[in-house]
Amino acid sequence: MEFSYKEVFEQSSDMVLILNSNGDIVHANNSAKDFLSFITDGPLEGKHLFFMLEDSEHNHIVWNDFIEKQSFDSPVEEDILPSNRMLCFVKCDGIVNKLDIVINELDESGLWSVFARDVTEQIRQAEEQNELSEMLGHTQRLESIGKLAGGVAHDFNNYLHAIQGHLDLIKYMHDVDDEDVVRHLDKILSITDMASVLTQQLLGFARKGKYKEIQVELNSLINKTVDLFMPNNYEGLNFSLSCSDDNPVVKGDYVQLQQVVLSILINAVHAIEAKEGGENKLDLSVIRACELNLVLCPPPNIDLAKKYLCVKVSDTGVGIDKVALDRIFEPFFTTKRFGEGTGMGLSMAYGIASNHKGWIQVDSEKGVGTDVYIFLPESANA
Repeated sequence: MEFSYKEVFEQSSDMVLILNSNGDIVHANNSAKDFLSFITDGPLEGKHLFFMLEDSEHNHIVWNDFIEKQSFDSPVEEDILPSNRMLCFVKCDGIVNKLDIVINELDESGLWSVFARDVTEQIRQAEEQNELSEMLGHTQRLESIGKLAGGVAHDFNNYLHAIQGHLDLIKYMHDVDDEDVVRHLDKILSITDMASVLTQQLLGFARKGKYKEIQVELNSLINKTVDLFMPNNYEGLNFSLSCSDDNPVVKGDYVQLQQVVLSILINAVHAIEAKEGGENKLDLSVIRACELNLVLCPPPNIDLAKKYLCVKVSDTGVGIDKVALDRIFEPFFTTKRFGEGTGMGLSMAYGIASNHKGWIQVDSEKGVGTDVYIFLPESANA
């Protein structure tokens, strides 16, 4: 049975090239011509292949270095090109394509065979899948922590009510004349009140906090929150506010939503104050989610078919590193020094946003600043 090796060579969907001992192209199949024709003018034959390729640091690969460094028997892992297989980068119309390339020496004549495949989309999908897996894992961790926090807070709240009840009984049933005893009883009652607030924050994170739903005009809520925030009290702070042109409405608890925005604004100011030098800029804006140049990453239970509004808080503070960014919504996790924060602010904000069928996204870069996006469904679609 006869068949043509040349026909197989030409019709291969992968790029196949033959190089001489100097790395110049002797022959290229149709796939290689179609792909590389966007990079160079005229025929490929006679042109140096490695002038078209770049390494991971986007430097042109030197053919002689490749010949000297590669060792098929004992590849050196530290080398950029440790073996006859490598990932190269090709710039085409401003777009960087990734090529999986295998180069083998054919025989003692000095000819080399090159098999190449464009894996740009494959790598992009793999990176996207890894990112989605990380986001799903992060959401599941928060869900688990939320269930644990809700259970602990619920039981602890019952104990607090019992303590408060017994304190009230002592005061009601007994005439306590000793001022020191009265002072200690009042102190116990004060501490239980503070613990009760903490349990309410935990229940809010666990999406079990009670709230009163009303129609809330988002622009009005933001303006009144800024009045509470009083940005003029922060020396050197360049604060800007931008509300939506229309008057969007969300459905939810006015006080809790205000608490979310206020908590994030205060965190932003702390991040700015912790940064030495640079611009002290804080921006607060109301915008529709569809107008954002942002990949939305909601929890699995969010229906993106609905219309969402976004309250965006941007600061030029110290920023958050990747490790901390994965944990910022966890209860009691804080990047502040001991005694400067409880770690409940952002976790409470996350719980309230989730309770209102929304979510929070954070983009940050260490030393540059942070963008916090609070997404809430528009009332007509709630």
